[in-house]
Amino acid sequence: MKLYVLKCDGGYVRNMDLIKCKCVPIEKASVFNEKNLPEAKALMECAKREGLNHVCVVELIVTEGAEIEI
Repeated sequence: MKLYVLKCDGGYVRNMDLIKCKCVPIEKASVFNEKNLPEAKALMECAKREGLNHVCVVELIVTEGAEIEI
């Protein structure tokens, strides 16, 4: 499975609602799969309207390891 996020100068983009977004740390970013990349494109436009700089789509590399105790 491939996953994607929008990267910006200060971190990653999070969709707050249909018309607002902000720059957040990776663990709070909006994540997309290949099927909902059109939503990522809409979020990119939102990010540009909100004044976020250097917004681009990046692929996440996710690995599943052994179980851990928390």
